[in-house]
Amino acid sequence: FSNIGAKYPHGYVAFEYSYVFGDNPKNIFRLNYKHIFTLDFIEYFSPGISFFTDFKGNSGLAPSISVGLFRVKDDMSFYLEYRYNLSTDGVWGNFNEIQLGFYAPFFTINY
Repeated sequence: FSNIGAKYPHGYVAFEYSYVFGDNPKNIFRLNYKHIFTLDFIEYFSPGISFFTDFKGNSGLAPSISVGLFRVKDDMSFYLEYRYNLSTDGVWGNFNEIQLGFYAPFFTINY
């Protein structure tokens, strides 16, 4: 969702894939929404919510918090994210994730 003249959009919808080494499930697919708040003392703060599944009957919801650490280019940045995964079926159990990521709007449609 576009924010004219800003470094980042107000929010975005993303499709993500994760491969988990040495654990089950191995393949996790996510559909999530994140809202971006730009701040003076960090690049941005971004709460989000996602639905995840392995398409084998295991799924859940995951609230997340991302913090933009520093900008690489005009609208590209490294971020740190914490996500708590709530398994809705009870098979996986709830689990935590911490990740260092790279935000780049290469395949983004802003309107």
